[in-house]
Amino acid sequence: MGCSFIDSKFVKEIRKGFNCSWIFKCEMCNIETTINSDMTDQNIISVNKAVTSASLAVGIEESAWEEMRLAGLQEKQLALDRVDVDTDGIPMCPVVADGQWGKRSYKTKYDSLSGAVILYNTFLFE
Repeated sequence: MGCSFIDSKFVKEIRKGFNCSWIFKCEMCNIETTINSDMTDQNIISVNKAVTSASLAVGIEESAWEEMRLAGLQEKQLALDRVDVDTDGIPMCPVVADGQWGKRSYKTKYDSLSGAVILYNTFLFE
């Protein structure tokens, strides 16, 4: 009939979470066209799942930081109780790290010849 999208008028919007569908109707041939804000490909995560995942990840990250902050305050108090402070009165916490790297593999079979290193260090709370 020689019609195009220019001949279409907006009919309605359908929202499902963050996914929207807009329905247009051609005034010449009465054919309705739907435009979706989200892809329907099964290999691509939907916008609603993506927003949910992001919201959960941010919430989990914030609570993890809070737990680390509280653990740091507890370590600080333990150091103060032991009078484990430096010359400026800053509490110190001994940190022991095992620096072993006997096997490193980046898609190859690689055995390190260097053995192991054990580090003893002190962490200062400010």
